[in-house]
Amino acid sequence: MTSTEKKIVAVVGSTGIQGGSVVKTLLADGTFAVRALTRDVNKAQDLKALGAEVVAADAEDVDSLKKAFRGAWGVFAVTDFWSLYAVHKGNQREAQAHEEQHGRNLVDAAEAEGVQHFVWSTLPHVEPYLVSQYEGKVAVDGYLRSKQVPFSLILTSFYYSNLITHGFIRKDGDEFVVELPIPSTSKIASYDAGETGTWVLLALKSKPTGKTYSAYGESLTAQEHADTLSRISGKTVRVTEVSPEIFDTKAGEDEWWLKATMKSFHDGLYVQDYRKSREENPNAKTFEEFARNDAGLKALMGY
Repeated sequence: MTSTEKKIVAVVGSTGIQGGSVVKTLLADGTFAVRALTRDVNKAQDLKALGAEVVAADAEDVDSLKKAFRGAWGVFAVTDFWSLYAVHKGNQREAQAHEEQHGRNLVDAAEAEGVQHFVWSTLPHVEPYLVSQYEGKVAVDGYLRSKQVPFSLILTSFYYSNLITHGFIRKDGDEFVVELPIPSTSKIASYDAGETGTWVLLALKSKPTGKTYSAYGESLTAQEHADTLSRISGKTVRVTEVSPEIFDTKAGEDEWWLKATMKSFHDGLYVQDYRKSREENPNAKTFEEFARNDAGLKALMGY
């Protein structure tokens, strides 16, 4: 690489919400050349049009990852628990183990190709619940620390967009109902996943010291979600209350991932540092800023 050439950053999951944000943020900034990785290059033609190099790679195939990482200075890596949850027909433990293997494959490929900065999207370890969609990533954190790969971590939060994508808001006649399965006074650490690239860019421009960056906007209760949406839309938005007694009952295996996730918030185990996040990204969106412009919420609620 000559002094005038840009360092290449390979972005895993480039057609997903986190990876797509990283690609677009890096391209807009212009410091790095961007290599967008995807299993199906036909789905990433919009990223190619923006200026990214589009390359086929699959987390199942270490050789494909090595090829995709070859010549890259940096990597942004993320794994997708939910696609594997579907593959394993709702078996959380199998999906967790599979996700962990994907993460190990990414680390191994980066180490083999001499990647100089590996930025890994992760989630917290929350004893005693051991949430499946967290723990695969947590295991990769430990694996990464055991390898000779310079790295940074991006600790992500609950997506604001989960309200739509997971069906936590619905229409009920002329009204709308927020149905987050958690007592309405419990706060959920959240952010706009479409801003992930801001934290990744900051990490890539900093030394890879193993630092954890906090991708976080704000913490809201179910009632605060409803009040915000009512204020924006002018519609009546109410909350389905979950009593502590119901919340504390044992969930079935097929429901445990959701209850465990919510318990990690309710018990104060999944927290983010507001001051630290704002130092890293002073313009991180609040839920209200996100909701005012989110196409999914606007289409559902008609505002």
